[in-house]
Amino acid sequence: MTRCRLLAAALLLLPVPLLAQTAEGLDATDLRLVEQADNGITWPDDWALPADYGRGESLIAVVRGMPVVGSLGRPLGEVEGVLAGRDGRARALAVETDGLLDLGDPVVLPLSKASMSTTGDAFVTTLTEQELEALPRWRD
Repeated sequence: MTRCRLLAAALLLLPVPLLAQTAEGLDATDLRLVEQADNGITWPDDWALPADYGRGESLIAVVRGMPVVGSLGRPLGEVEGVLAGRDGRARALAVETDGLLDLGDPVVLPLSKASMSTTGDAFVTTLTEQELEALPRWRD
């Protein structure tokens, strides 16, 4: 019993940045939520966005509330916001999940794991619901 308590106490002492890192090494503690009026954000070059979306403020407004679906089209969540690194580049999406394990705070979905659908009305990820739920939580 004492061993279990010691193990639990040791786990609580793990540094937060260690817990906040994604598999790609993206540190969620270095991200900030992009405000709607922030036009200084650099978007990924490989985002296949419809031409009428434009960039900057209008894109952030469009992305918020956009569904996140699995590769088979199954709804997994909804984008709450865009997260940028200190360098001003968009790095991740804050996604409110639809899963049974929903703990309240959105997860940090790296842009390397999400792409815009061909119709431009959703983000598609190859992650499963369980993998999405296991991502670090975004707490602003």
